[in-house]
Amino acid sequence: MKEGWEYKKLGDIGTFVRGGNFSKKDFVENGFPCIHYGQIHMKFGIETFKHISSVPVEMVKPDRCAHKGDLVIAITSEDDAGSCKCTAWMGDYDAYVGGHTAIYRHTMQPKYVSYYFMSPYFQKDKLEYTHGFKVVEINPKDIAKIAIPVPPLSEQKSIVDYLDSAFAKIDAMKANAEKALNEAKALFQASLKEMLEPKEGWEESELKDIVDEKCPISYGIVQQGDHVEGGIPVVRPVDLNRKYITANGLKCTTESISSSYKRTILRGDEILLGVRGTTGIIGIATEELNGCNVNRGVVPLFFKDTICRDFIFYEMLSPAIQAVFAEKTTGATLKQINIKDLRTIVFSYPIIEIQQSIVATLDSLKSKVDRLQENYDKIFQECDALKQAILRQVFE
Repeated sequence: MKEGWEYKKLGDIGTFVRGGNFSKKDFVENGFPCIHYGQIHMKFGIETFKHISSVPVEMVKPDRCAHKGDLVIAITSEDDAGSCKCTAWMGDYDAYVGGHTAIYRHTMQPKYVSYYFMSPYFQKDKLEYTHGFKVVEINPKDIAKIAIPVPPLSEQKSIVDYLDSAFAKIDAMKANAEKALNEAKALFQASLKEMLEPKEGWEESELKDIVDEKCPISYGIVQQGDHVEGGIPVVRPVDLNRKYITANGLKCTTESISSSYKRTILRGDEILLGVRGTTGIIGIATEELNGCNVNRGVVPLFFKDTICRDFIFYEMLSPAIQAVFAEKTTGATLKQINIKDLRTIVFSYPIIEIQQSIVATLDSLKSKVDRLQENYDKIFQECDALKQAILRQVFE
């Protein structure tokens, strides 16, 4: 423990008040400022100066309002990591705090407390009290049992100034990486639109007329209840999360179920199109999927020799075809594209040599986007780790 510091339980140096009772459906255009627990998870940072929602004045309970300097804590979350996510309310007015939250009223430097809640020490201590599986909760009475280092107020302020400066530099690194990634994505989308816009001499055909006659358009028959341990791998819409789809992580079905519908047994070179749930998502089957199958939400597409598979892959990614997929999607609870509608979607394409040239250019652009995405993901993880290291050092 650093000189002049002491550890005190949060309940000994402050008080906890549970939030009131309102939900998003209670929001009004003009009313009393409020804070919803979802906003703490998704919108607010280490401190908050302005509200973004309001509720009717008549439903506000004054004793459930956050005052300037209070910590507003989300006590309900989807996982342990989100438990106790908080913000220091620094508005010059009171804000009504909703359910699934708690107000912590104290005399410490507000951002100091907010930063400590982010620290690995607090994150470890809270796990003794979190409970739940799909919904993780923590009782404010239990938060009150957690100890916090309490240096003099002047030192709390110095710590906040240091962390503000360090975190600002880290956030700038993330912002620069994100900017470069977004610029590359915008360039790729612009190129996609420009290069795939139909030009003089291009042909137009319905999808059913450019696929191989031996591989008619159809979705599989494998359903969720048909999954087994081991067996024949099956591609589902949820698996279409990258360009090239491998067998890694795929669910399986029995050989008898898979072989009962040979029309969708994969060769390992098809475009795989999601037509149920999230429609319009696509991937390409790799060679290791030869002999595998798809479930009811995926359509394999194998093309004629005059069609470059990757050209159609990029055309399906284009805003024009994505808009058609959206237009053809029906259903409220279960969104899907009917096979009849899918077969009649019109694609435009030049001769095969030009298709291949366009693909080469788009592959080059996409590879740059992919590298920048990998770089951003790495920087994002390293920045978060650096913040935790700094918090660990400060509060050690």
